[in-house]
Order: sequence, then structure tokens, then C-alpha cells
Amino acid sequence: MAIHEACSVTLPRIGKAQRGGIMLLAAPLTFCLVALTALAIDVSRILVARNELQNAADAAALAGAARLGSYIAPDWNSAEEGAAEAITLNRAAGALLQTGVIDLGFWPIEGGGPMRPHDEGSPAPLLGENPAVRVTVTLDEGVNGGALDLLFAPVFQRYLASIQASAVAVIATPGFAGEGSLFPMVLNKCMFDQYWANGAPINANQVVRIGSAYHYPNCSAGQWSSLDLFSQSAKVTKTLLSTGNTVELTLDDEVFIQSGTETSIYKVVQDLIDAKGGSWDVLIPVVDKADLSKSGAVPIVAFAPFRLTAAVGGSSKYVEGSFIANFKAPGTSGGAGGGAFFGATTPAILAD
Repeated sequence: MAIHEACSVTLPRIGKAQRGGIMLLAAPLTFCLVALTALAIDVSRILVARNELQNAADAAALAGAARLGSYIAPDWNSAEEGAAEAITLNRAAGALLQTGVIDLGFWPIEGGGPMRPHDEGSPAPLLGENPAVRVTVTLDEGVNGGALDLLFAPVFQRYLASIQASAVAVIATPGFAGEGSLFPMVLNKCMFDQYWANGAPINANQVVRIGSAYHYPNCSAGQWSSLDLFSQSAKVTKTLLSTGNTVELTLDDEVFIQSGTETSIYKVVQDLIDAKGGSWDVLIPVVDKADLSKSGAVPIVAFAPFRLTAAVGGSSKYVEGSFIANFKAPGTSGGAGGGAFFGATTPAILAD
């Protein structure tokens, strides 16, 4: 019986001879009040269980994506194990979840799906895709303890509620760098054009020197930058070594190239490298300008990690280090769309 039918009552006209008629309405009105209250309780239970399932799906998808590892060659087995383990750590409707459906593949950057299975087509992400883990968890007959038992809805011939939630998590190339996440220098895209291929340095042992006097074939390796502060001051750059960028930066935002930096800054960098045990992994904006000898604003085209191992002042003035193949860049996200993959990926983030 539908609730609108059960609670449909025609009120009688109450006259002197019908004053007892109101008592005739007591039973159906009481039934309707109890039924509506019962229905509200069941709806609340369904919403709570649905929220618990969504939290479980979100947590499991993020746990799986966190174990993808390489952006170019994801570790699908590890990601699946991570997602499966996380499912069983979550509860819904008062009981631990036991299982879920885990899909592995590549998710469109624009979102909305569909997912391209990892074993169909290219084993690496295509342009506009990110490695992804999708988790679906359900309360239904024979799954995770069964559908939710309804306490009061059986009055309306509804005994069980099947509930489902799904989440997609990805790792992405950074398109957004939060405050404090960037080192005050730029790398030149032409360096990656020459020394980077298939998601990794062509020569993993290659040492790169960045400084005004260091050029590679038709390419300045990089230069100091005051990032978002648009200053030529070395004092500003020293401050940025500790604070990083002072505002959020995204692809196409401009950073300021400094044409020269005093010797003292190299000692500061070397001291920081020594304090970190001899190497310092940093995230650096990438720009696309062959000659970086003149100061000025240049747009960011990507973000890349770099492992600093030395900083030399005096007449040489350079920092030395190497490219990094896989680096989880804290404080970053895909933003409106990540740039080229030059070794940095975001932490696992929810995409849908």
C-alpha cells in the first residue's frame, strides 16, 4: 500500500449528531503519523550507510592510487592490493566491509569517464589521461553482509535497501603548486627535450649543472628565479630558499628570471644540502626559453623534480644535481590539467 493511499482520509462534516466522528479519524491519523516517522528513520539509516560506503570507496581508491608508483609504468598489482586492504578497514551499517570491485586503468583528465582498462591499448597514459584506481563498494544480497535491513519500511512492503558508492583516485602530473612547494630556480624545457625520454632521464647518472655560465647544446640549463615576487634581489631569493613560493602557482603563470645572483646564496644552498645528508630533492618550475641570461617574466610550462647535490660559488657559480624519474611532489595537484611528465607526480587525489 502506498503511503499516500494509506493516509488518504475524507474528513466528515461534524455536526451535533456527529461529534463522536472525530474519534473515527484517530486510528488512521495515528497510523499515518507512525508510518511517516518510521519512514524518516529508515531514510536516515540509508543515508548514513550511503555516506559510510562513500567514505570507504574514497579511502580505498586513494590507498590504491598511492601505490601506483610510476606514472609511465604503474604498478597495477600493488595498487589493487592497496585498495583491497583499505576496503576491509572500513565499516558500513555497523560491520566491517569485506570486498569491493576494483577497476584499474586510465581516467580522462576532464573527468566523467569512461575508464580505459590498463590492459587495453597503450600501457602508459595517453595525452589527456592519468593512471587511476576506481573502487565500488556495495551492500546487497550476498555482498558485505547483505542489503540494509529496513526497520519500519516493511509497513509499505519494502524490506531491504541495496546501497552502492564509487570513487576514482588518480596520480597526475602537477598543474598546480601550492604555497611553499617550489625551489627558487627554473629549469629549461630544452634540457628535457635532449636528456629525457619515455618518462625517465636518458642517462640516469648524468650530472647537470645550472648557472649562467653553463649551457648545453643550444640550451641554457636553468637560472635563479624570484618566482612570484618579480625581484632581482639575491636577498629575496635567499628568503625563498626557506619559504618557497609565496602564492599558489599554476601552469601559464609567470615567474621572474634573475640574470645573476651573488656568491653568498650558493653557500646557503650548500649548507642546506649538507643538512639534508648530501642531497636535496626539490620541485622546480620548467620554462621554455632557450636563452635565460636576461631577467624577465616567463610562463611556467611544467613542474619537474631535481636532486641537488652541490652548490659552488666563487667564479664558477652553479648548482649541481640530476633529474629524478619518480617524485611525489607535496603540495601539488593536477589543477585544470597537468603539464608534461618530467618526473613529478601529485599525491593520490580523488578525481570523481
